[in-house]
Amino acid sequence: MWKGPRKIRCGRGIRWRQIKSCLRLLCAIVWLSVANLAAASEHQGQVTFAGLPVPGATVTATQGSKELSTITDRQGLYSFPDLTDGTWTIEVKMTGFSTIKQDAAIAPDAPAAKWELKMLPLDQVKAEIKSAVSPAGIAAPQAKSEQTTLQDNKDPEIKTSPEDLNQLASDGLLINGSVNNGAASPFAQFAAFGNNRSGAKGLYNGGIGMILDNAGLDARPFSLSGQNTPKASYNRVTGVMTLGGPLRIPHLLQHGPNFFVGYQWTRDRDATTQSALLPNLAERDGDFSLALNALGQPVKVFDPATGLPFPGNTIPQSQISPPAQALLNFYPLPNVAGNPRYNYQIPIISNRHQDALQSRFDKTLNRKNQLYGDFAFLSTRTDSPNLFDFLDATDVLG
Repeated sequence: MWKGPRKIRCGRGIRWRQIKSCLRLLCAIVWLSVANLAAASEHQGQVTFAGLPVPGATVTATQGSKELSTITDRQGLYSFPDLTDGTWTIEVKMTGFSTIKQDAAIAPDAPAAKWELKMLPLDQVKAEIKSAVSPAGIAAPQAKSEQTTLQDNKDPEIKTSPEDLNQLASDGLLINGSVNNGAASPFAQFAAFGNNRSGAKGLYNGGIGMILDNAGLDARPFSLSGQNTPKASYNRVTGVMTLGGPLRIPHLLQHGPNFFVGYQWTRDRDATTQSALLPNLAERDGDFSLALNALGQPVKVFDPATGLPFPGNTIPQSQISPPAQALLNFYPLPNVAGNPRYNYQIPIISNRHQDALQSRFDKTLNRKNQLYGDFAFLSTRTDSPNLFDFLDATDVLG
């Protein structure tokens, strides 16, 4: 009777122990997973030079067999989002600067790293660029073959005298100390590109241009008085001529200097419309009874001796001085009616003539010496009339 219940109790105890063991194992796995997740932190930093951000720098983080790389942005910032907590080796590389390699402690509360680059000396920068650009394995026979090809591609008509070589160096824009240019390079452009041409005549360049402007192509100017005034006739002409090349005179000057001459010819006849308010015949005699101001109101004329208005707004002839009366003869009579602001409007014609010359020559004596000179000429003649037909003429020569 008692053996049965004892077996049942024993079975229940074994099952409960197994469940408790499984729960403990599951909790341990969860705890380890959470611990591993918590151990990964984000690492941030900035790369600068002289306090300024450096974009494009390569940043590499290494820990054992793990290696991660990134590149700085425009602000010089970089970020590794999930580095395992611990010690990592951070390496910062940038062309032209010394490589930075330093250990950094990665932790959740670690501050952002700051990396200050230092520029390499000039000779080391040249060596670094040369090693990065130049291929390592160029065979000597290949270089010899390219040289042979270059010699085969040379123009057989090119002269080899010292004077010709100096001139060819000048024509081909040869830089002092260089051994290659557009005239001898296997990558040269077509035979008529720039100054690299087969014959002497092809070295000359010139041009002719002209700009024309006439009143018939323009609209009528705005009339301030509203009257239909005649349209003035005017025109503008500008001509340009240029010529350049080597100065060579057969049997006299074979290897002369290179020259350039530019001439500009300008003839302008401009018209502008000017308006004014002038006294009419009655006002010249002192009668201002019909004079109106800009607002259309009657004008009051005061006696300077008494400070009171003249009777009838008329100045007696005895109070008009002879010099003032003589000056009135230089004022033209009104030609526009119906506008209180302006009663006189005419087109003003001004003339401007200009001749400009610029010239230059240069001669390459050798690789170290060059002779050059400039000459410029400018002549400007203008005449500007005013409203009263007075002419202001100027003449500038330089």
